[in-house]
Amino acid sequence: MSFNSEDLAIPLGSLVLVTGANGFIASNVVDQLLTAGFRVRGCVRNIERTKWMQTLLDEKYGPGKFELYQVPDMSVANAYDKAIIGASGLCHVATPVMQSFDPNEGVPVIVNGTLNALEAAAKEPSVSIPFARHQYGTTPSAKRDFGIK
Repeated sequence: MSFNSEDLAIPLGSLVLVTGANGFIASNVVDQLLTAGFRVRGCVRNIERTKWMQTLLDEKYGPGKFELYQVPDMSVANAYDKAIIGASGLCHVATPVMQSFDPNEGVPVIVNGTLNALEAAAKEPSVSIPFARHQYGTTPSAKRDFGIK
């Protein structure tokens, strides 16, 4: 895959923050960004459990292209403020999968995490393009099926 840098919203080589970097979807986003020529800072809840990513991606793309950043709880106010410093783009893909089956607990974490990511991006002058994608209980009758209050 090759891109002409002038056709892109942010130049190749720019730093992109990807939340939930060790998740299924986000890890593929990380890989595609690195393949395209961007640098990536991957947010994870626990760096100790995800060190394998650093090793794998350093071997595949070379050192200095990918870095891990720990954000233990995305729902805490200002959770991404430090992580996004120096980034030109944001791909917010994190979601607390399997942490709670109760949507009254899970949905607020997702909403607050998304707001925190977008607010951090809005405050960081270097950010050009934020992107957020989320799913939780996506059925037409989610209120009835999941009992959301």
